[in-house]
Amino acid sequence: RVARPRDRVRHYLGIQRTVARTIAKTLAGTLRWDPVRVDLERHLIGAIAGDISHEIEHATNFPHTSLDEERTDAEDLERESSNALASARETKCEVPKRSTPA
Repeated sequence: RVARPRDRVRHYLGIQRTVARTIAKTLAGTLRWDPVRVDLERHLIGAIAGDISHEIEHATNFPHTSLDEERTDAEDLERESSNALASARETKCEVPKRSTPA
């Protein structure tokens, strides 16, 4: 696959978004930083690496399927979705609550 300029721009914007989100979370206090333990640079690099790792894991577990792609068959997508839902229902193990004596 050849990288197109559009792909490079999308990649660059993804990096910018990840860095900006990490800085914003640090400033807002939702991402804790202990300056006594680690300097800001290492904190940001570690947090960004964690975000990227999570995005890669998510992309691996939930691959993108384009609905606009000509090769995509709506019936195949429907069948795959139905099978995935049926499988999830079969593996879901619900244990009823035990009633406690009054």
